[in-house]
Amino acid sequence: MGTVWTAISLMKPGCYMASIDLKDAYYCVPVDQEHQKYLKFMWKGTLYQYTCYPNGLACCPRKFTKLMKPVYCTLRQAGRQAGHLSVGYIDDSYLQGNDYDQCLENIKDTITLFSKLGLVTHPDKSILQPTQQIVFWGFQLNSLTMTVSLTPEKACKVKDACANLLINASPTIREVSQVLGLLTSKIKAVLLGLQSFDKVVGGKHVKVLVDNTTAVSCINQMGTCHSKDLNCLVISIWEWCIIHSVWLTVAHIPVTENVIADQESRKIRSETEWALDLRTFQRAVKECGFTPNIDLFASRLNTKCTKYVSYRPNPGAQAVNAFTIPWGNLQFYAFSPFSIILKVLHKVNCEIATGLIVVPHWPTQSWWPYLTDMLIAKPIILPRKPDLLYLPSEPQRIHPLSKTIRLLLCKVSGDYSRVKDFRTQLHVSYYSPGEMVLGNSIQHTCDSGNSTVISGRLIPFQQL
Repeated sequence: MGTVWTAISLMKPGCYMASIDLKDAYYCVPVDQEHQKYLKFMWKGTLYQYTCYPNGLACCPRKFTKLMKPVYCTLRQAGRQAGHLSVGYIDDSYLQGNDYDQCLENIKDTITLFSKLGLVTHPDKSILQPTQQIVFWGFQLNSLTMTVSLTPEKACKVKDACANLLINASPTIREVSQVLGLLTSKIKAVLLGLQSFDKVVGGKHVKVLVDNTTAVSCINQMGTCHSKDLNCLVISIWEWCIIHSVWLTVAHIPVTENVIADQESRKIRSETEWALDLRTFQRAVKECGFTPNIDLFASRLNTKCTKYVSYRPNPGAQAVNAFTIPWGNLQFYAFSPFSIILKVLHKVNCEIATGLIVVPHWPTQSWWPYLTDMLIAKPIILPRKPDLLYLPSEPQRIHPLSKTIRLLLCKVSGDYSRVKDFRTQLHVSYYSPGEMVLGNSIQHTCDSGNSTVISGRLIPFQQL
């Protein structure tokens, strides 16, 4: 399900945004007559039953969001202006375009398709004029400054909630002093550590592991309202980072792992070792005409290249954590966890990198138009077979999704000139989103139906 963080990940510098709110969205979904009896309630002695989705039923938000998946899928891969960027959560939609006209086209196509499906747009709650500053799900998104902040109303609510919590709590002075002292010492250690390595970390993305959850929370939230001294210390950390062009990420690490640093690296997590069959990989790479020289998400057991980057310290790895190294000068291959595909694409785009990535054919995902917007070659459909994915430690084990998942090998680039050159080689698509395809007496060259559209150009998939 989409979240505000998905929208934040999609936001690009200078992009235009809009939002659409559906009016009485649940009431547009009828419930089968046989199941209406389960949605009864009593009011003033009279028994009523819902004939549509009711408000307040726990399963409805997820089911309605899943129901809208095919709708967003259509918008993300079809139409005159293809690859519409959008995020949907229940009755709210976040729309985005690289420029004003593209965002406006996104709005028009989305409203048109919603109307055809019987969904009514709420004009008062929707933002139908492309803008570079928008309030979405209680957050202010600004593509000009690339910042995210709380709305004044939400900030007041948070402040009031903290004040009420302080009023109701009754800790002793000693307990408060001990906690503040502990937190201050942990956060002070972060500042001193950064200052000690200023020549090394300057201008880089630094990840700091701290074994205190409150310290992690305070630094990540860039302050706290619980302690003036603590807040000043956190501000000092971020001011230092701004001066030295350091982007800081703070994460929690358990005390046990912090004491024995290599304990986790010795644990075997076979689920993270799934890899492409070597022969299939070699065939696909040869078909692409692109030879990668580094595997960004691998280990010594499943790497496809001589050089590789691992998630944790690994013998022979060039680096740890692919997101901490520059990709711009690499000819990379990336088979990342599906949950971070959007982050991978964002890294490729920001660093104008070029390489091969393996993704599932999931056009309903919010990252799909982002992917198609960076293609510089026709995606290759990898054959669906039991041994396509394998575990080096358990070669006989079959992946649980082997019968249903379809993987694509895509050549992508953050260099827009290469993207533009590729699109000039493509045919124009004349299909509009949501329309039925007219019958054709001419036999199709490819009857699989696997293709996508971007900027009005048809991108057919290539079967390996």
